[in-house]
Amino acid sequence: MKRILCYGDSNTWGFTPGSGVRYPSDVRWTGVMSKELGEEYEVIEAGLNGRTTVYPDPFNDMLNGLEYLPMVLVQSKPLDLIILSLGTNDLKFVSALHSARGVGKLIETCKKANDAIPGSTPIFNEGAKILVVSPIEVDPQVYEVNPYTSILRGAVEESKQFPEMVKHFTDAHGVEYFNAASVAVPSKVDGIHMEPESHVALGKALAEKVKGIL
Repeated sequence: MKRILCYGDSNTWGFTPGSGVRYPSDVRWTGVMSKELGEEYEVIEAGLNGRTTVYPDPFNDMLNGLEYLPMVLVQSKPLDLIILSLGTNDLKFVSALHSARGVGKLIETCKKANDAIPGSTPIFNEGAKILVVSPIEVDPQVYEVNPYTSILRGAVEESKQFPEMVKHFTDAHGVEYFNAASVAVPSKVDGIHMEPESHVALGKALAEKVKGIL
């Protein structure tokens, strides 16, 4: 059985636009992908609302993706593939370019993970296989939801740069890449999170991508 870890933010967790209630497992893109892949694959979900790539959130110490990544890798081993899907929350603090640099740091961490604990069983069965998913775009509706979303001012334009910026770093590190914005869009309810239709589209597209990798 092939084991896949999905490490992401609220769209991986399954945040329902407007309510924040978690979508059922068969609606989340991770669940859709798992169903498409079949019983020969095990999909491990590790999504967290508000998670960044490498940037600290001054209001929540749990959200730095780089700090938690080594722990979840060890918890989830052995792995055949990790899917990294982060970036949108970085736009509270930095540009799409700097977010993509954060993705690059996560890639480096995954590649070095097997050597992190000498004498332990490896995290990746055959070396680190990594698929990076660049985020969906942010819709202008994000500014209308409530006054607190003004922290994402500028995110709409920056999010359009994700595919080019993230692809640059995946190419540089020699890992797999998929552009979520090519198949999925944000909800008009909050401008950030996906409706079920986009979860389905993304889950099916990633299932095909995973089959090609594994």
